[in-house]
Amino acid sequence: MTHIEIAKTYAKGMLVFDLLATFPFYLIPIGSDDNNLEVVFKLFRLTRLPKIVNLLEMSRITKLADAIFSG
Repeated sequence: MTHIEIAKTYAKGMLVFDLLATFPFYLIPIGSDDNNLEVVFKLFRLTRLPKIVNLLEMSRITKLADAIFSG
């Protein structure tokens, strides 16, 4: 895949979730008794969890490979 194809695929899929997960919703003034809405906004962060797990797994694999091949 080219970089343009990767960007288009990302824009069609995970871009929206990443924007919602990183948007500072706490800066938007909402009613003080509407805590349910705040919880919903925080749940958007969970959409990034699979990416983080994949990165951690890749980190472990890299460390294992370095340990094996370094001597």
